[in-house]
Formats: sequence, structure tokens, C-alpha cells
Amino acid sequence: MKSYFADDEVAGLDPRFVRRLNRARHRAGVPFIITSGRRTKAQNTRLGGAKRSSHLTGRGVDLRARSGRARFAIVRGLILAGFTRIGVYNGHVHVDDDPRLPEPTLWTGKSK
Repeated sequence: MKSYFADDEVAGLDPRFVRRLNRARHRAGVPFIITSGRRTKAQNTRLGGAKRSSHLTGRGVDLRARSGRARFAIVRGLILAGFTRIGVYNGHVHVDDDPRLPEPTLWTGKSK
């Protein structure tokens, strides 16, 4: 399967996570624009991320989703690729596969 992401987009992310993300993107049929990937502790604090954020371990990303149609396609692709930790926000979708965090779970929120 072709890669949908440039190396700099997925820098610092777990390679297995990126492979699953690629499968999800293929299934979704819409672009996955990563707005937040791997974060340092300082970046995570500045962005208001959770203390145990999956972004800190390279196993979580936020994907731009500006419409209900885009959110649906992204979430559908993620579920078909086997992801079970998904947060749906008004401007993005968060996905991770962090084994330290409870699953399956789906939550909603407002983008910052």
C-alpha cells in the first residue's frame, strides 16, 4: 500500500501506528491532514494536552476535519482499520492506539 504521508508529517510517530493510519486513510477515501502529531512535554503543555497524552509517545495524532462529512469519513476509516480510541471534535478527529489508556472509547469535544 502506498504511503499517504510525507516523512516530516509522521516524524517521531510509532511506525506500526503510521501503518495503521495509512490503512485508515486508504479506507476513508479523504485526505488525512495531521495537525498535531508527536509532541514534546513543553508543546503538549502549551497546547493544553492531557498529562498522559498519546502524542507524547508518538502513538496519537489529530486530523483536520472541518465538516460533518469529513469527520464521518475519517472516523469510518479509523474504525475499519481497527482503531478503538477516537475523539471527535468540531474541527478535528483525534486517534491513538496507546496501550496505557482505556479502550474501546469514543469521546467528543471542542477544538482549541
